[in-house]
Amino acid sequence: MQNRIIALAVFSALWAPSLPAAEVTISGRITATPCTVDASLNQTLDLGKVQRRDLLQAGTGSEWKAFSLTLNSCPPSTNRVTATFTGTPAPDDNKAFASSGTATGVALQLSNANSSLTLANNASLSVDIDKARKATFPLTARIYSPKGQSSAGSFISFVQVNLSYQ
Repeated sequence: MQNRIIALAVFSALWAPSLPAAEVTISGRITATPCTVDASLNQTLDLGKVQRRDLLQAGTGSEWKAFSLTLNSCPPSTNRVTATFTGTPAPDDNKAFASSGTATGVALQLSNANSSLTLANNASLSVDIDKARKATFPLTARIYSPKGQSSAGSFISFVQVNLSYQ
């Protein structure tokens, strides 16, 4: 009895109309565990008081103030970290960041530690992860007067840092 049922099933399969093949695309993403972001990444950098007279000439600025962004506990599979800096460009200098404070004619200049690389909107800086599985971005910042004749008032600038790992 079982043989007949099997035979009918085979016979039915032979006479069944052919169906079109279907493709299934399967994709995914493999990611590494990110480094632990040190509290220094969410920090307020106080550039201090700057005298208006020091910002009257175009291209002048306050003293550069050093600070660092630090990442810890980076996974062994990660060798390098890239930080991309984004914010609103200054209206008088697109290589500086705008201030939303009450002082006019001023902007934020952001640079690497030795001030040899200006970090403008969408600029990136990469560092290797050291043997202690740590990455440090040594940076400097200052209040800058692109056109001179800056007014007195408050200075506030916001820069976002996006991290990517290699």
